[in-house]
Amino acid sequence: MVTGFALSDSLRRITSSLKSTSGSNALQALVDAICDHTEWQFCRFDYVDVVRGLSEAAARRDKLAYQPGRPTWPSSGSPVVKAIRSGLPVLIHDAQNNTEFPEYAADARRKGYRCGVVIPVGRADQNGRMLVFSAQSKHELLNDEPQLQFLQIMADLAALCDEQTHLSRLRREFVASQIQASALQDSVFNALTSGASAQAVLALIEQALGRTLMVLDQEQRIVFAGTAPTAINGETADQWAEVAQECADEILAMTGDDDPKGSTVHHLALRALSGETMPTLIEPIGASSGGHIGTLIVLDPSASGTDGEAPVRATARSTIVSVLARDEAVRQTQLELRAGLLDQLFQGEWRDDEEILIRGQHLGLDLRSPHWLVAAHEESLSTASEARLLADLEAELQSPGGAHVLRVLSGIAVLVPTGNRDEAVFSTWLSQRLQRLQERRTKLRLGIAGPCNELADYRDAWDDCQLAIDLARNFNRTGPVRLRDFGATRFLVSTAGTEDVKNFIDALIGNIITYDREHKATLVETLEKFVASGGRFQQTASSLHIHVSTLRYRIGRIEDLCGVDLKEDDARFEYGLAVRLHRIRSASSSLHPNHD
Repeated sequence: MVTGFALSDSLRRITSSLKSTSGSNALQALVDAICDHTEWQFCRFDYVDVVRGLSEAAARRDKLAYQPGRPTWPSSGSPVVKAIRSGLPVLIHDAQNNTEFPEYAADARRKGYRCGVVIPVGRADQNGRMLVFSAQSKHELLNDEPQLQFLQIMADLAALCDEQTHLSRLRREFVASQIQASALQDSVFNALTSGASAQAVLALIEQALGRTLMVLDQEQRIVFAGTAPTAINGETADQWAEVAQECADEILAMTGDDDPKGSTVHHLALRALSGETMPTLIEPIGASSGGHIGTLIVLDPSASGTDGEAPVRATARSTIVSVLARDEAVRQTQLELRAGLLDQLFQGEWRDDEEILIRGQHLGLDLRSPHWLVAAHEESLSTASEARLLADLEAELQSPGGAHVLRVLSGIAVLVPTGNRDEAVFSTWLSQRLQRLQERRTKLRLGIAGPCNELADYRDAWDDCQLAIDLARNFNRTGPVRLRDFGATRFLVSTAGTEDVKNFIDALIGNIITYDREHKATLVETLEKFVASGGRFQQTASSLHIHVSTLRYRIGRIEDLCGVDLKEDDARFEYGLAVRLHRIRSASSSLHPNHD
């Protein structure tokens, strides 16, 4: 039996060995010292992932059968799991004949040890794996109480060594991170001052972090997709770019962080990444003014990050804010300059074609190439609703040349380059896209005109778009419309504003227009529906959702006010024409309020 004095001497020798050991090698030094100075021939420290059922050697020494390296093996059925769950040492007498842990007994017979003990250290690594101390001996030592006390002291020493190792690692990482953060600041400063693109600056940040970086704008659209995570590094850059937005949308949907409030780490199994589970950091990006301007997502299949990375992450965060704020300021300035240029075109207020073309080129508008023009209008739009409409238009009308969605003085304008596509094919594509948008926004009216091949075409096209919208409003239509959609009515537009037409309208239906205005009535609409149905009472009543007797009363009132018999075909034609001209005149007046 080993005496208490011998164990005390062993403890003194072990602690002396540890004094000359660096923090990173402390556990291995402890294992070596135990095996060198005690009768425990086999010692090891393992990190155990109970959830995944895997153990990995942190340090080991086996005098009976030495095996170098850090193997990983299944921990299910092992005494280490019992020790972790109970929080108590597991003592294994007569190890070779143990029936509770058959694999442990087989290992004991193979190596020739007679007893063993497994002690939970009470420490976990950065991935949550618990540290466990195991020792075996070819002698029966477990009946000796001082031996058990000695091993518990070794486990406590291991906890101190692990803490020291952890602190040492954090210090090294922090110093390295400070140096890295300083170098990153210099690189980013040089990139920003030289006018580097957001993609180039964000690529520098991703390289410094060593993880896949995704940056979203305030509309949660991808600004920077980064490189594919190492877990799926078979993806090409183009393949990753295609799934990056899907991946970001899935992350935000799964975490509920479409408006994240703070930095959070989630472990997600992402369909966009073939079900691969990985730590995912999500962090909001705020401007100095307090507004939310974007979201940072870091995909990291190997680790969730450490405290030592804080300086680099802080530098990355502030840099991303600067890049997004810079690009947003540039974008807003470009939008204002583009809108100002289009206002000049729409109002016909320019003299030098070449100057306009050059300005357009500098602003990303190739006005030498043909464009279609779309005017968008929705009643009672709030500022937030208008911003969403602009974003919806931009997203729906993406084309090879890129659609330009702008808020001009007289409304919302969209300039869509035709590229090399056939005019008929492009027109159909544009109508389908706008119709799809209108299905989500049922009150939206979209005037279409084009193509604009010359600068002078833009004013006429804009007027056509606006007039189409106003006609659609007067004829209760929504969705995409062109002037040609109103048939022969469009040929009356040019004459609707003349004095003769005004007198014609006043003479025939002036009285019922006045009556409607003063009594908040709908006699003009009733007359319009009645004429359109060919004078059929039942059909007209159904379209107005009123009873036939109510309709007969209204028609009688109209005939009295106008002095006409609407049973006559010629009368209905003449009065129908007057109503249509009135509608056109109203639409035209809203477009050109001073045309009289």
